[in-house]
Amino acid sequence: MTLRGWLCIAPGITTGWALLDERGNILGTSVWGTAELKTSLDAVIRTAHLSGMTLTVVIERIAPGKGLLEQKLAAVVRDIDYVVRETYELDVIDVSPGAWEATPVPAAWQDTPLMSPQRAAIRMGHHTQLQEEYP
Repeated sequence: MTLRGWLCIAPGITTGWALLDERGNILGTSVWGTAELKTSLDAVIRTAHLSGMTLTVVIERIAPGKGLLEQKLAAVVRDIDYVVRETYELDVIDVSPGAWEATPVPAAWQDTPLMSPQRAAIRMGHHTQLQEEYP
């Protein structure tokens, strides 16, 4: 039996990620800085593959801007795309910020100390799973 997972990524100077199973359970979540992003993302994907999991990746897409912060964010997104799309050729679902923001963090995780990028990744994943279940 193949396990299906959603690797949800909220890009930023501090990038949040969450790995959700088919039922929306959070299997792992953390944040990455720009220095460790590619290596850590690769490790999460490899671990999921070794456990027999088929991944769909959910990535927040923010409209590009011209400022310094936007340029740094664009570099983060390029690094994510390189690992996810070019190295592993995974299925990707791009979501805009406004699409998932009303989705709450699951009740079981409400009292867990999470950074805002982690909460964003979890909420994006739950939003995407609900959209697939009830399009």
